[in-house]
Amino acid sequence: GDYRVPNRDANGVLTGSTRTTSDPGCGQDGHDDPTKIKNGEFGFQRSPTNCAYDYGEFWDYRNPQQNGNLYASATYEFSSDLEVNVQYMFNSRRTDTRGSPINPGGRVTQLPVIRGEIPGNPFPAVDANGNPVLALDANGDGVPDRVGGDMFGTVILDPINGIPFNEDVSFSSWRPLAKHGTLPAIFNSDGSSPRDGHNWGSRFSLQADFTVPFVESWRGHSSYMWAETVSESKSYDGSFSGLDQGLRCDVANDRPACFSPFVATDPADLNTQAVADSTVNYERGRYENEIQTFDLVINGPAPLGGFELPGGPIGMAIGYQRRNSRFANFPAPLQLAGDAWIGSQLFKRDGGREVNAWFTEFAVPILANLELQLAVRNEDYSTGQRATTPKYGIVYSPFDWLTLRGSTGEAFIAPSLGSLTRPESCGLNNIADPFSDFAAFTSSCSRGNPDLTPEEADTLSIGFDLDIMEDMRLSVTFSETDFTDRIVSTGSQDILDLDFFNFEQVFGDQGGATPSMADLTAWHNSGAADPRIIRDPFNLAEIVRVFQSSSNASSMKVQAWDISYSYRFNLPDMLGGSDIGSFNLNVSATYLEEYSFQLSPLVEKKEAVGNRNWSTGAVPPMPRVKGSVRLGWTNGNHSISMISHYLHSVNYDGFQGNFLGGLNERVVPKFTKMLRVSHIEDIAYSYRGFEALGGTMNFTVGARNAFDRTPQRISELGGTEDRLYDAMGRMFYVRFSYEL
Repeated sequence: GDYRVPNRDANGVLTGSTRTTSDPGCGQDGHDDPTKIKNGEFGFQRSPTNCAYDYGEFWDYRNPQQNGNLYASATYEFSSDLEVNVQYMFNSRRTDTRGSPINPGGRVTQLPVIRGEIPGNPFPAVDANGNPVLALDANGDGVPDRVGGDMFGTVILDPINGIPFNEDVSFSSWRPLAKHGTLPAIFNSDGSSPRDGHNWGSRFSLQADFTVPFVESWRGHSSYMWAETVSESKSYDGSFSGLDQGLRCDVANDRPACFSPFVATDPADLNTQAVADSTVNYERGRYENEIQTFDLVINGPAPLGGFELPGGPIGMAIGYQRRNSRFANFPAPLQLAGDAWIGSQLFKRDGGREVNAWFTEFAVPILANLELQLAVRNEDYSTGQRATTPKYGIVYSPFDWLTLRGSTGEAFIAPSLGSLTRPESCGLNNIADPFSDFAAFTSSCSRGNPDLTPEEADTLSIGFDLDIMEDMRLSVTFSETDFTDRIVSTGSQDILDLDFFNFEQVFGDQGGATPSMADLTAWHNSGAADPRIIRDPFNLAEIVRVFQSSSNASSMKVQAWDISYSYRFNLPDMLGGSDIGSFNLNVSATYLEEYSFQLSPLVEKKEAVGNRNWSTGAVPPMPRVKGSVRLGWTNGNHSISMISHYLHSVNYDGFQGNFLGGLNERVVPKFTKMLRVSHIEDIAYSYRGFEALGGTMNFTVGARNAFDRTPQRISELGGTEDRLYDAMGRMFYVRFSYEL
């Protein structure tokens, strides 16, 4: 923890000012061996006013899981005019995870002042010259007397006959539990907090393919689907009431009931097990989601009285869909009671919406080698969103070996029910405050945004398919999507950067410099600062919490080239000799021409391509080129496949090593400018069709990341950019199937 300690004058009288200092026990007896349990048990002293914490040992790249799946399908053909299919699926996943102890960024400003008599208080009261200040203790209980007899009143001084005492201090930033002292009994043996989840779901569908009565040559497809998913998780968080009660204890008469937030230097100051247990909650919450859909599609030649174009009859399809979705959220009891350390009080919530949609499509064969495609779709949501969007396409094959194609249209996506109504959930986020030198993890709470509007887009696609020679094919497609009101995930850093941009519109361009505390205070008090950013009222440079949700970006434009090449060949055809099997070569790649985005009309447009885009949640890391090359060989029952996955380099714009301070430069480079090119190879061998025991067996053995390439290390949570790279290294697998 870091604390605000009051200052006294030469006479020992409080001046009304404070100084911020970290717990004197921060960093004591620490070690820097990252392979050891409780590495940095007492924190890391980053500065006299800041004690840091190492999360690494408590988080896993992969969590243990148990998965189960059940699938059943039955089809019955009543006649050539009617076939019915019934399907049922069930899946279950249990996950065991570990987490760090209680996180910082909670309701620290709501806690009472930490009295000087709380066990382990390391801040003795001294005057401006460093001499002890004495307090009145009329009843001799060893606890300083206070004005009005209030346990939180001002200490009464007695310079002649008084007793030494410690200062009342308040939290500047604080993690209730770390790796030291008495940990709650529910914690794992390594000090991590246990968490688990159980997700399961069912899906039932009934489908029918039929001949449309009374309309010649028309076929239809109808389906009904019902699905339910349930998610249960043990919600783990600090207990605000337990922490609050422990700080309000009667030190003189019930010292064991006191909670000490400090690094204890004396075993007698350690919290009791009962008090440690009272500071945490560990309860189960539940989220349910249900969806039902009904689809009806009929298609056939347009009823034009036998009229045909030179290319043939006009094809037509008509469809209708009805979707009903429902959700119910049952917070854990600690959240219902408003006792969570991080986050606000939650209540049971449920809701739903209905969607009606229809579409019509036409395939117009103007010539035998020229087809025009027309479509229109309408969607109407009970939550108020609606749109009608057209699409036009053309396919032209001037030669047997060349096909030209193009399409343009409009797209419409309504915000999901979750993005509109999602209940609040909180966790940690890594941020850098543009107003100060605050760069750390803080509490980030996400929730639904009922003000979201649908996103719309104008789409364009142009391409060709070229049969170069027998079994050799090349496809090239250019696509452009121009979004308006794109629904994006607005991260904590986005919110901070936008708030700083608005600040500069009022206070002027800061030229990359950090604003003065006076300017930050003026901005905070102006009413124009973003209310989603919660700052410590006593130290505005300290960010306590950031609220975030999905939002509508002002605009987003994506231009990309997609290339696909395939070639199937036999070496004897080219070199002569015996048949050694056939080979398949497949190459696919995407080249991003542009991925520009503007999160608000007030801010400038940015380019995402070639950048890691750390500071925004709107777009992920964007390599300009990504693709894969696959070479396969087949000879009878044997086959081998080799795939190389390629990612181009991206500019690195995240935290540097000096942010985290104590990183070992032999393990993690202190400065990173670029995330390098990556190529990962997968290899697999299969044998199919082995007949034995009255059945057929298939066998596959393979390796993902066969050459065990490790991702590039960076000085951030997790140690790598896991949206681009997999930190698990080489993985072997075996797959066996037996069919009677």
